Formats: sequence, structure tokens, C-alpha cells
Amino acid sequence: MKKRQWTILLALVLVFSMVLSGCSAKKDASAAPEASESEQESVVEESAASEEEATSEEAPAEESAEESAAAALPDADAFSANLTNAMGTLGDFSATEETPANKDAQVISGISMMRRGFIPEIQAVEPEELTEDEENQMDRAMRAYTPGSETLIVNNSDYYYFYDQLSPEMQDIYDAIYLVAMDPTTQNNIITLYTDQDPNSDAFAVQFYTALLGLCYDHPELWWIYPWNGAYNVAAFIGQPANGHNVVYLQMDKPYENFETDVKAFNAAVDEFLKDIDTSKSDAEIALQVHDKLINLAIYDNEVLDKNLNDFAHTAFGPLVANSRGMEHNCVCDGYSLAYEYLVGQLGIPATVVTGMAGDAGADGGMGGHAWSMVQIENRWYEVDSTWDDQTDLEAQIKEQFTPDSVEYQVYMEVVSDTDYMNRVQHAMYRLMTQDINNYVAPADMIYYTKDGLYQVTLVGDSQRERFCDYKDSKDTFQGEITRLLPIADGSLVNAAAAEGQTESESQEAAPADELTGTYYVSMYNDYNEQTLIDTYGAEYYKSLIMFTLNADGTGAVMLGSESMDITYTFDGSTLTLTTSQGDIVMPLVDGHFYCTDVDGNIYGFSKM
Repeated sequence: MKKRQWTILLALVLVFSMVLSGCSAKKDASAAPEASESEQESVVEESAASEEEATSEEAPAEESAEESAAAALPDADAFSANLTNAMGTLGDFSATEETPANKDAQVISGISMMRRGFIPEIQAVEPEELTEDEENQMDRAMRAYTPGSETLIVNNSDYYYFYDQLSPEMQDIYDAIYLVAMDPTTQNNIITLYTDQDPNSDAFAVQFYTALLGLCYDHPELWWIYPWNGAYNVAAFIGQPANGHNVVYLQMDKPYENFETDVKAFNAAVDEFLKDIDTSKSDAEIALQVHDKLINLAIYDNEVLDKNLNDFAHTAFGPLVANSRGMEHNCVCDGYSLAYEYLVGQLGIPATVVTGMAGDAGADGGMGGHAWSMVQIENRWYEVDSTWDDQTDLEAQIKEQFTPDSVEYQVYMEVVSDTDYMNRVQHAMYRLMTQDINNYVAPADMIYYTKDGLYQVTLVGDSQRERFCDYKDSKDTFQGEITRLLPIADGSLVNAAAAEGQTESESQEAAPADELTGTYYVSMYNDYNEQTLIDTYGAEYYKSLIMFTLNADGTGAVMLGSESMDITYTFDGSTLTLTTSQGDIVMPLVDGHFYCTDVDGNIYGFSKM
């Protein structure tokens, strides 16, 4: 499976933009062809020389604000046509590429520092056929086995998502593997599993590995049975049929020699992690505290990625304690995800793990295996990708790759020192709807403009995800089967009627916050504010072109002049999505305004009346 990682680009891609008297269409920096390193260095030098020449020339007399606005704004008919096009061409909407206040940045750069974990495919292992003597030895070992009266293994969660989703046959397998996992120190801990399936069949393999993955995702504290831990496996042996059923014996393939030491270290690390979490807060605030502390603690394990290693870095043990090579807090994507699920679970918050493929938006062949999380807050599911949110080591990467006198070093260090911007970056993949994380469109505030106005930096770009059940090469595998059981985060209540004694109609999605409801009109156009629009088009003209109304029940309407179309909408705190019969209009919220763009890249801001 192809593996990839996002790192800091070795040079800025610099693009000149000239400020003309009229509104020029914006150019997407990410669409520019990639230059060689020598070409990039040449562009840096040329841009510095051009900038010096420009400052030495005598500046022309400034136009008045009214003359500038009159020259830049389109005539009334063109303005109307462009705006109608912006709201009427559904399905083409994305976050604005530039923050309006910084539209005139002369030199911009597009970079991405996203990081991608990986999770390889499982290769099913054929169970071994036992001879009669071997089976008798297994039976004698089972009879001699005496389980310990106490266990060091701790899981205070009372919520195990996958167990309830499995068939009765897979629940039996789950239970049998669980009994093996609870005492991995002795070969005498052998569990007999009875099945109506042929143990050598593909059907049994799918059931077995689906149950195994479900158990691993429900119980991250049992990291030694996770298929990619790199040290231990659950072995299966086929015995002689008995009582009309096929017999399968399960045991650890070898004893876990450091079990006691490792489990004690894990438990101590969990206690240390959770002691600073303020559990007096709401579930939403608790889940956020865990997310933030985890990405500050964990270190992405590049060696596991680069060498395609099976390692404790894939498990919850990795980020909380160490990887298999003893490097503290090192992990990859499934380590982040399993740790997040386990930690919030100890605090009474339901969560689970998602696995699939992830990569750049529109990437051809750029998808790699990935894992992330789902968390249930106030009876609603949300998706969380703590691996991609972890950008806490960027400063170290910058210092390692660039010299202090380089443009790259100075620009990137300014970026990472902006706490507000980095806070947005490190929550880009936090509590999203399934549709939004699968087809992630970076909002406008994910673009950083340097204080001198010369550079544009993008740490979070558009991306895509597909669960294994939706991915073409894994739909019919056990990895596809387990992800087919996952919930979909769509903002609706989960079992609300049963939980709260409501009727089905009463259990629909709760109404959005009252402050969101109302009618919205065009109040900004590119760099031009409401007063400029009033002076140019009149106090009421531009308001009447496009408006949309949001109702408290999640419905609304878009008004295109005298025409109207019904909509529903969702709002996740940063992005408003208007859904029509033709598609979605995605509008990021920036500085109190909802924004969209037309096909020429003109930016429209909407304010509430």
C-alpha cells in the first residue's frame, strides 16, 4: 500500500500579483506548476530585487476612495449577474482562498504541512489443523489452566460500540478472543470456540477478523492483540468436529513476557494524563481537553511510516507510553485514534475508531491507509482526526530544515508564533460531520497572511477520506466489513427518543442557536465594504439581489431576486452549509460574515439584517 507523509516544502513558491485599477480575478497558488529548487531560489531573489526597485520608484498620486471604488466595482447589471451566478451555480462552492482584508498581498505562497498516518491491509492467516494428539494436549492444557484472581487490565468505560453491532456468531468470536487477551502470559490460556462455519473458509476468516478488529477498537487497553502491534498474535488451531459443530482453539502465539511492567506503565500514564482534565466541565469541553492534550503529548513516528513497520506505535500504548523501540509517546494514526477513544471512554464519553483511506483532495493515487476517531457529544456523533490536527512540532521541523536567515525560516516562524492561527489549524479536523471530513474544504481562515502582506501560507489544505467500506479495493474485505458498522455523523440525535422518552418526531435534530436564525444580505464584495456598495448601487439595490433566510428548525430559503428556493442547512461553528435539491453551498464564517465566491473568484460577504 502506498504510504505518504506531509512535510514542510523545501522552498516557498512565490507568485507576483499586480494591483490593477479594476478587480482582477484571483489566482489559485496551489494550481501553479511546481518549480525546481533552483528555480524557486531564483524567484526568491528576483522577487526581492523587484520589490527593492518598486520601492525606489516614485509612487503615483493616490486616487480618491470614490474614484477607486467606481473604477473597481462592476456596473449594476454585471454585479447582479455575478452574484446570482455565485449563489445559483450549486456544487461549485468552496472556502474563499483569500481573506478579503489581505486580498492585495503582492507575494503569496501555498504550502501544506498536513501529516498522514497509515494502516496496512491485514493478511488473513490460515488456521492450523491439529492432529488428534495435539488436540488432546490442548485439552489437557486447558484443564490445567487456572486464571489469576485479579487483573491489571483497566477499562472503566461502559460503552463498547462494535460489540453491539456484530452478529451473534461474531460476538462469540469476540468473547473468545477477549478471554485469550485477558491473560496473555501463559500458553495454557486456551479458549475453545464452536462454530457452524468451516474454519478454513473465507466466510469464517471475514467473521474472525471482523470480530478481532471490533474487539481491538472497543478495547484499546488490549494492545497486544492489535494486528499491527508487531510482537504478538492470537493463534487459531482447528480441532475435530464435536457435537455437530466445528471446533477452533484460540491462544496467544507466545507469552507476553513484559506484560506486568507494560500494563503498569500504561495505567500510570493514563492516570497522569487524566489528572489534569477538568471533569466538572461539559462532555464537549472534556473531549476537547483530551484532544488538545493528546496532540501535545504524542510524537508522530516517521520511522514506522517510512519503513512500514508493525510496532506498538500503532496502538494506544505508543502515544501514552512508548513505541516498540522504547521512544516515548511515539505513534502513528491508529495510535492517536485508539488512545483518544480510550481516554475519553474513561471519562464516560462514548467514542470509537474509523479506518479507511485519506489523501489530498482530488489526488490521483495519493490515498494512503489511515485511522481517525468518532466521539459522541450530547447524543450526537462527530468525527475527529487528531493525527492531522497534530502540528505541534512544526517549530522543530522548521529549525531542522531551514537556516535562520532564510525567507522560509522567517515566514514559518511567524506563522507558528501566531497562537490564534495555530489554534485554528490544530482543530481543523475536530468534531466534523462525516460528509465534511470525507470531502474537507479548508475554510478561508486556514490561510495565513504574513504581517508584511507579502506571503500567504496554507497549513491546512483540502483533503478527502474514504472509509474502507466505501473504498474500491477494500469494500468486500473484513476491513470493509467492520467500517460498514460505523455510525454516520450528520448532526442528528442518536437514540434520542429512547434516551429522553420523546416521540420520534420530537427526537429530530435540535434547532440551531437562535442567534443564527434570520435573513442575510450582501454586505461585502471583495475589498469593498457595505458603505461603498451603498454609495455605488444605492441603499437597497444590492440587498435585493440575493438574500437567504435561516429558520430555527434547520430549514430556510435562498431568494434570487423575485425567485426563491427552499433549503435545509447545518452549521458546525465555522462553516454554514446550505443544502438544496441541486447541491450544497458551503460558506465559511470569517469575522462575523459568511462568504462565498463566484466562478471568477470574486468574494461576497453576507451579514444578518
